[in-house]
Amino acid sequence: MQFLITFEVFETIVDPERFEQAREATHKQLELILGSGKCIASGAFSHQRGGFVFIEVDSGEELLTFLAPGFNDNCKIQVYPVLPWAKQGEILAKIFSQG
Repeated sequence: MQFLITFEVFETIVDPERFEQAREATHKQLELILGSGKCIASGAFSHQRGGFVFIEVDSGEELLTFLAPGFNDNCKIQVYPVLPWAKQGEILAKIFSQG
């Protein structure tokens, strides 16, 4: 299963000490993801305090290990399941042929 995960540090984290804690926690989470061999692509957004990772995982439980605690505690997270175009076409053709 492939997922695009976007994250943005909470806007309420403005105190320099608290921001440093958030930065350390999110960097630790990113190191876990990048070192796992499951990351397809990643990057930082230039317009906000955040970024994205595109990962392939085997289960929802594994996905959670990549989100918690660093992102969950410090960021607004959005998770999007991703299908390759060809696979989506196969599935939709199957669905429409049954109707």
